[in-house]
Amino acid sequence: MLSVVSHELRTPLSSTHMIFNQLDPANLDHYLPVLRANSDSVLAIMDDLHMVIRPTDIQVREQGFDSPALIIERTLASLSELAKQQKVLVHVSFDELAAQTFLINTSALRQIITNLTKNALLHAEASNLWVNITALATDRTETLLTVCVEDDGKGISEEFQRAMFEAFSRGKTKADGTGLGLYITKQLTQSLNGEIAYFNSPKGGAGFKLTSRLANAREQVGKKDSGYSEEQLNQTLSGKANLLAEDRLTIQMLTKGILAKAGAEVTTASNGQLALSVFLDKQPDIVLTDAMMPEMDGYELSAQLRTAGYTGPIIAVTAATIGDERDRLLEAGADVVLPKPINLDELKIALADWEHNQTKL
Repeated sequence: MLSVVSHELRTPLSSTHMIFNQLDPANLDHYLPVLRANSDSVLAIMDDLHMVIRPTDIQVREQGFDSPALIIERTLASLSELAKQQKVLVHVSFDELAAQTFLINTSALRQIITNLTKNALLHAEASNLWVNITALATDRTETLLTVCVEDDGKGISEEFQRAMFEAFSRGKTKADGTGLGLYITKQLTQSLNGEIAYFNSPKGGAGFKLTSRLANAREQVGKKDSGYSEEQLNQTLSGKANLLAEDRLTIQMLTKGILAKAGAEVTTASNGQLALSVFLDKQPDIVLTDAMMPEMDGYELSAQLRTAGYTGPIIAVTAATIGDERDRLLEAGADVVLPKPINLDELKIALADWEHNQTKL
């Protein structure tokens, strides 16, 4: 595992290091997209490792009302540039029922389609990729969703087919990869109450068939939607006093900018000790803290804030998402643990959840 992870991390990080040695104002437009792609690659590897080391987290996914066909269309649109780079034509088709709305685990379906599509684009050596989405109403309450992803590439050997859904399994390919995509896909199907299977596509390459049983949206009438309105999400930060504890000045500056654009008033501190002093002076509405900081880390800061009587939300943000950091931060007093870099939408939802829970107390 360490050998695979080391290789996969070294590739984008080495590329980034080489770019920094050549970077100047004249070539920024050329290199910035590459730097962003390298960053996304490293973060994706870390997310994959998180899922493997903490498999129970795979099941903790949001559900919402959406159309399976539209979820998949949006996902494929986000991969269109990769398809162009690989010179693969993507063909999408779906029936009328698959375009209707169901209560569905949107993030799980999105990640499954992303993994299957990227596998085909990067490893299949294909010219075409077909994604077909169909739905069949089995009774008044349930619909069977079927998604087939096929290509006209080189296919998958019988030997690799026996191990393809195991962690760190890699077939014969010229492209990089951790060998975790299909393993995670297999785990995510459980979040969709479904199954996934491989078949030799009549189109000449590999085929994957996902089936999932979905509750019909009309059966959910009267039940509470787990989502929040845009107005509810926006008010979680707008006009609120935020205390941000972060020792890395670049991340501190970027995070402050994100929060300020959302209408928050932000005070920063470069370690937990300084943050505690600011708290005693300013009494913020929201505290965001890095986990690892000098002088006083996020664990101790969270505990000290609770001891000092702070009852507001503590949002811990950490790059160390693989081990037991989340549990330790929650035990110390944090309400939510989010991965770096901070995602504004995830933060708003976390704060909305916290406010919603407070109304139940």
